[in-house]
Amino acid sequence: MKKHTIFSYVAILAFSSLGTAFAQESDCQENITSPERVVYGLNGNLFIPSQDFNSEIPYAKYLPSFIEAANLLKVKGIDLVIVPVSHKGLTEVNQLNLDDPIQKSYKWQKSRKDYETFISGLIANKINVIDVLKIAEQTNGQFINKTDWHWKPQSAKMVAEATASIVKKIPSYSQIPVREFSTTDYMVSLVDGAAYYADQLKKRCGFENKNVETVEASKTQMQSKLDLLSDDTPQIILVGTSFSASPWNFSGYLEQSLQREISNYAVVGGGVHSGIQSYLLGDEFEKNKPKVIIWEFDVDRLYDSVLEQHHWQQLLDLLKSNCDNMQPSFVGKIENRITDLKFKTKGSNVIVKFSFSNLGIRFFDVSLYKSAVAFPITNVGRWEFIQNSGDFYVKIPDSDELTITIPDFIKDFQSDYSITFCKTIK
Repeated sequence: MKKHTIFSYVAILAFSSLGTAFAQESDCQENITSPERVVYGLNGNLFIPSQDFNSEIPYAKYLPSFIEAANLLKVKGIDLVIVPVSHKGLTEVNQLNLDDPIQKSYKWQKSRKDYETFISGLIANKINVIDVLKIAEQTNGQFINKTDWHWKPQSAKMVAEATASIVKKIPSYSQIPVREFSTTDYMVSLVDGAAYYADQLKKRCGFENKNVETVEASKTQMQSKLDLLSDDTPQIILVGTSFSASPWNFSGYLEQSLQREISNYAVVGGGVHSGIQSYLLGDEFEKNKPKVIIWEFDVDRLYDSVLEQHHWQQLLDLLKSNCDNMQPSFVGKIENRITDLKFKTKGSNVIVKFSFSNLGIRFFDVSLYKSAVAFPITNVGRWEFIQNSGDFYVKIPDSDELTITIPDFIKDFQSDYSITFCKTIK
């Protein structure tokens, strides 16, 4: 198995809350008004209300985008399988302590209905999707680790087997070379790695959680030797989050079930988009188009925010674009603090590929002009977790000129740049 997991698992836990702000030391268990505090459920389960009891996940808003992304990949000859991991408060609903007002007020019925409607919407549009909540309910409240928000290795195995059953039905699966794998089990203590909630409990309250959680993890390795005359490039790609990283072995369980090699492009802490965008914007995707992409993400990272909307727009514009064999229309260097870079546009409703050699340029503005009349500024940006060649894809309407403005807060602004006007997939 080729692993491309970006960032080590242990290192990222220092700041991987992604939407759960770190609290002050005074924000302890006694502060019952704080949604960021750690609360005790039943049987040693810990929860953080702001992420585990979120009943306002914007599924309906982004359902059309998931459908469009799957259909655009299909045009490129790639089948997408979506694995939306339901959040802890929903998968472990029978572990809630209803004597706690915060846990009692969680609208888990709404959360379940919204998740099920999302799954049904994808299925109705013939999109491959795994109902992770249905699998979780088979574990009777033991799907997620007690002191963390990630799935247990055995839960990852169950989801991997369900995912494999769908992948095996994809026609191109039979064309992928067979490999042999073996999986070995070992015990791992979560207190030094993935016991995130227990760690927060200690930081916020100085309280040492003495119930050290130990789980049976697994490691999968390829056994069969590669045929030197065959193409050993994996044709099944996993793009995901820390759920697809160690020690949960989701990618390994997939390989064991599929008997096919998988290339894992998980981005720990990267939310919904970082894994798939890092892969699609990388050199490997340009050189070797896969047959299947498995897209895993945790649903509570689906934010109703401007940046989330920009991520979606760039992802869809990337998939709509066809820049193959197209040369940049403009190239140059940014060497001094320049207020604006102005360019004449070519064509109407085209997708423009902006490329910067300086990966520190993660945000910039695009202003469009038609007959000297300015269009509203389009803010373009990405999370630091998205690792790529510095490419951004933006669809622009009919216009005569565009202007790029790099904001003042980017200090190291020197960079090569290129601008390519790409064809659009109908």
